[in-house]
Amino acid sequence: MKKDFFWILFFALFICSCSKEDNPFGEKEKQSRELIVSGSLSEHITEENIFEITKLTINSVISGEDWNILFEMAVLGNLEILDMSNAQINGVEGIDCWNDDEIPEYNFSVSKNLREVFLPKNIRVIGTEAFSKCKKLAIVHFPDKIDSIATRAFYESGLSGEFNVPKQLRVIGKQAFGGTKFDKVVIHSDVLAARDNTMYTLYGNSVFADCEELTEVIVKEGCTMLEIGFSHCTSLTKVSLPSTLKQIGYSSGSTHNYIFSWCENLETITLPENLWFIGKNAFSHTALKAIDIPDNVQYIWTYAFHDCELLQKVILPSALIKIAQGGFEGCKMLDNITIPKKVSEIGYSAFGNCTSLQSISFEGNLSLIEREAFINCTSLKTIILPNALESLGASAFEGCSSLSKVVISDNLKEIEPTTFKDCVELQDVTLGDSIEVIGSSCFLHCPKLAKLIIPITVKNIDNYAFSYTGLKDLTVLWPSPIIINNNIFEGVNLSKSTLKVPIGTKELYKATLGWLNFGTIEEYNTIGN
Repeated sequence: MKKDFFWILFFALFICSCSKEDNPFGEKEKQSRELIVSGSLSEHITEENIFEITKLTINSVISGEDWNILFEMAVLGNLEILDMSNAQINGVEGIDCWNDDEIPEYNFSVSKNLREVFLPKNIRVIGTEAFSKCKKLAIVHFPDKIDSIATRAFYESGLSGEFNVPKQLRVIGKQAFGGTKFDKVVIHSDVLAARDNTMYTLYGNSVFADCEELTEVIVKEGCTMLEIGFSHCTSLTKVSLPSTLKQIGYSSGSTHNYIFSWCENLETITLPENLWFIGKNAFSHTALKAIDIPDNVQYIWTYAFHDCELLQKVILPSALIKIAQGGFEGCKMLDNITIPKKVSEIGYSAFGNCTSLQSISFEGNLSLIEREAFINCTSLKTIILPNALESLGASAFEGCSSLSKVVISDNLKEIEPTTFKDCVELQDVTLGDSIEVIGSSCFLHCPKLAKLIIPITVKNIDNYAFSYTGLKDLTVLWPSPIIINNNIFEGVNLSKSTLKVPIGTKELYKATLGWLNFGTIEEYNTIGN
């Protein structure tokens, strides 16, 4: 015990007796923590100090070999500050990711201690995932020449505070700043989001996806388009858009941009008057309660307001031409809608599952309603289709369980399959004088449909068209009965139903399969008598 105490005391006295200049341990630590390099990194970085340097300043050319050293220092070592502001990049011939003006892809990815970086002045491009998952990286000094930031370049890094998107930036890749800690983003110019039509994700090309601390986005005057997305920014509550803005999201291609999708606390937004295009998934899954869409908007694109479950009031613009697929699908609080006169198309499931929608007004020239356009609109009571309508898609009103009255326009030639399937309250149907085809299962499971007149223009009635309806009074106008399958009236008690046919045709109908099963067949002089 005494021997151990003696050696401890001796060592303590030795350390205390050494001056700062004489302390070899202290001097080595000082030299290894900070390093300024004016030549090749390989001349200054050794196996002894590569993992000890915390601040590195490079005032020389960075070669391909140097990038490998930097990778080891940042990813495996303790490098915290990297100053390359006075350095130049020397690309490696034959290697695309090592160009004279580019930070190589993945080069600093997963750096465990890196917290501040000064980029070289000649840098134009930051490669794919170059700084991704650098959890402590809080500050990056961008050069004036920066032109492009690639996919996930700073994904889940520690960048925080206010971020001013560099004015000279031309292109930002998918999720370039996804999962960062910015609380405010300011956009100064028209920056393009890189197109990637080969990979569909829940985030699309959203540049700032999953920035959960982001509360405010400001787009400055002069910007004409907004392609940078903020999907799943769940704290975002304030968005300021300039009067110069003309489009939100892509106006071409199949890529989903998800500008403000899943920003579940975004309750209000003011759209500028010059806006003409609202892109794919632009406001889907937000908390918007009302939206006044400017009169200049011509296109509301795919799923633009999809699943905005609190959206109750929508004023559609007079210039609107098309409501695309899923445009307002799942807007469960939307109670009425007026379709402006210039709208020619309502896309697939455009208003599907709008369970509070009670009325639809058609002002003008609508020619196409695609399949499932109003499927499961369970509060809808009356539909009077516009005269210009030429195509009504399959299942367009399927599952509209409160629908009681339908008037089909005279220009429509075909009612496609399952159009009114499961409309359990439907009892008043007027078929237009141009109808030629009644599709399969068209009125399947409409138990209150008791009376119907089928126009003479009808040439074909498909399988199960009136199965499990409540038909008791059916009037047909054909002088000679058309051929139908027995299953057309499956589930209908025809023995208690009356078929009314033109005078002089009773015996023909009594001898024709599909018609002879009616309990009563009677003739009339005028329709309905």
